[in-house]
Amino acid sequence: TTQAFIDAYEAAYGETPDGFSAQGYDTVNIVLNSVLSAGTTDSAAVAGQIGAIRDYPGLSGFDMSYNDQKEMDKGIYVFQIQDGTFVSVN
Repeated sequence: TTQAFIDAYEAAYGETPDGFSAQGYDTVNIVLNSVLSAGTTDSAAVAGQIGAIRDYPGLSGFDMSYNDQKEMDKGIYVFQIQDGTFVSVN
């Protein structure tokens, strides 16, 4: 999905997306999925769905979950360059 996002972003905007682009993409999808799960746009219902997110597979991180302080905890992707290509080290 990451490569599809990069390809679509480059096609639409003529530049390579950065980390903020990935965070924005994750944010919009989290809100959209939460509205769909809640079946309403009522802010309390949507907030409840967002707060219940666990192990969300985002572009800007993995295993994304909201904690009790309403902060997003997420794993960070770490890459290493080997023979001229990026290789995941997590």
